[in-house]
Amino acid sequence: MWMVRLVQVFLIACLVVMIQWAAPKIDGLFFPVITDLTLEAKLDPENGRSTLVGGEYTRTRNCDFIRTDWFYGRPGARSIGLTAVRVEPLLEIPGPGRHAWGPTRLFIDPVQIKNNVYAIAVHDCYRGLLWETETLIYNSTPVVIPNGADQ
Repeated sequence: MWMVRLVQVFLIACLVVMIQWAAPKIDGLFFPVITDLTLEAKLDPENGRSTLVGGEYTRTRNCDFIRTDWFYGRPGARSIGLTAVRVEPLLEIPGPGRHAWGPTRLFIDPVQIKNNVYAIAVHDCYRGLLWETETLIYNSTPVVIPNGADQ
């Protein structure tokens, strides 16, 4: 009997871990917080080894912003996290609608941002009760189609 209880506890623990890992991604995929992001990237005049990025986005849900994570690589594959520094302090973000963002300093070449970088915005949509919602807001990586040619 104790072996059955041990298996039940193990399965429940695995289910909880799986939900905590998958729920933020599924929530952001089906109910994105940010859509239609436009990105402008230019060489940082103060630091020649970094790029200033900014642009506009549409906010579709009224969630609290936590952070934006930038990565070099493809979503779903091994990626390298990029160091991002907000140049100006974050102001109060108004409700849903079209808004400007940036500038943010990324320590990578501007050409790479247009070719092999993606970003995930993390928001608290449930006031700390559930998970943090992760929305893929920018993806510059080329899409590979079955015959092997890049799109």
